Amino acid sequence: MLSLKDMAMPSVGAADVLVQMEATGVNYLDIYQRSGTYPVPLPFIPGVEAVGVVREVGPCVESFRSGDRVAWILIPGAYAEYTVVPEHRLIPVPRGLPVNTATAILFQGVTAWLWTTAVYPIRAGHHVLVHAAGTGVGRLLVQMSRAHGAHVFGTASNDEKATAATTAGANATALTTSPNLVSVVKDWTHGDGVDVVFDGVGGPTWETSLSVVKMRGTLVSFGQSGGPLPCLEIPVLGNRGSLTLIRPIMAHYLLTVQDLRMAAAAVFDGVMANRWSPLIERAYPLDQASEAHRRLESGDARGKLLLVPSV
Repeated sequence: MLSLKDMAMPSVGAADVLVQMEATGVNYLDIYQRSGTYPVPLPFIPGVEAVGVVREVGPCVESFRSGDRVAWILIPGAYAEYTVVPEHRLIPVPRGLPVNTATAILFQGVTAWLWTTAVYPIRAGHHVLVHAAGTGVGRLLVQMSRAHGAHVFGTASNDEKATAATTAGANATALTTSPNLVSVVKDWTHGDGVDVVFDGVGGPTWETSLSVVKMRGTLVSFGQSGGPLPCLEIPVLGNRGSLTLIRPIMAHYLLTVQDLRMAAAAVFDGVMANRWSPLIERAYPLDQASEAHRRLESGDARGKLLLVPSV
């Protein structure tokens, strides 16, 4: 259950920065934490992605000053008007990049950038399957894979999202529920299968993902928005063609401030150069965070959902 509470202004430590929130991103991670799928100590302020303005800095802070626009990810507490963030976890926001765009691209964009550069480096000519390719991370995986020169097949839950995947750059699309989806993907690759599958859906797409990866190919499983994953017997990977299965966690690829700022800068640069872009559906007032969660959980959201300060 989400509820709005008045709390004291957070105090700023020596190496901390007080940020006034301008926009917060709503992500499935927030839902997983709220629902208990990913347990967190309670009471808990959700939200791991936001953009705001610096209002106060600790005496040891060197990189930022009052009035700077900054962003952050993977620091809890973004569903608030003010948040204290350690200096080394803050990201400068480029001048000229709109607040809502910066917020909408950050978490999902860094995710897609890491998946296509560090988890499985996409190269020209690769055949890539992206599930849920018409929304959120899926659209950005399509755009970034295409930017690397890959051929991309996207799946979607309905025709509208399939069209969105095509608009994002997918070479071919099909509905996830298509009874012959495996053969369609295999035919698209002339029987070889794809080099990599990016699967954030989970249970409903699991068998398809395993079935369309080529010999010595890779399945990147990074979420379960459609339902829990089944148990996997390790020999299955060998029997299916010596497959590689990766379950990446973003934080493990952002261990240093250099990692974090490099990834964010690459994502922001791509937006500024029009190589990729977020699709924003709606910005909800902070006191309507529950409604934003319901919208995301429904599976009908057509783009990124944001929270902005309540009037």
